[in-house]
Amino acid sequence: WDSEVLSRDHVWLVQFYSDVSQPSRDFSAAWEAAAKQLNSYVRCGRVDVSEAPRLHRRYADGDAVRIAQLDLDRNNLVGAVPSSLGRLDALQELSLSGNALAGAIPPALGGCAGLRVLRLSHNALTGPIPPALGACGLLEELRLGHNRLTGALSPELAALRALRVLDARSNGPALGG
Repeated sequence: WDSEVLSRDHVWLVQFYSDVSQPSRDFSAAWEAAAKQLNSYVRCGRVDVSEAPRLHRRYADGDAVRIAQLDLDRNNLVGAVPSSLGRLDALQELSLSGNALAGAIPPALGGCAGLRVLRLSHNALTGPIPPALGACGLLEELRLGHNRLTGALSPELAALRALRVLDARSNGPALGG
């Protein structure tokens, strides 16, 4: 594990599973399909927790996912930005620019307390910028240009002391429209 995964420059996506649990068996087909699609971008692996309990305890944190950077720019993604991304408490950078994402920016993203970079530009997002993003006190870069966002910036966003880049151009009324 240490020589193959930890000391390499590759990005790894690892599934900890147990053959005795039904959800793990149901998830395996989806995992295999995702691993095949991602193989040219990241290395994928599976670890049976019954054969490697020490490894599981060391790297698995219950249901908490430890992702620091998620860059899915220009991947033809459609639909809404998932509010479940707000549960990624270790997330520092989220980049979903250049897709076809629509709907509101989920206020749940304010749950990413360590978020430093949020890029959602060049989508079809609508509505106001959620004041809940003001809870991301480490936010340095917020790129929301080229959407259909409306309204004014909230006092919560204006109070972000670390914010160095705010791009809200080419949006709806009051936001660079």
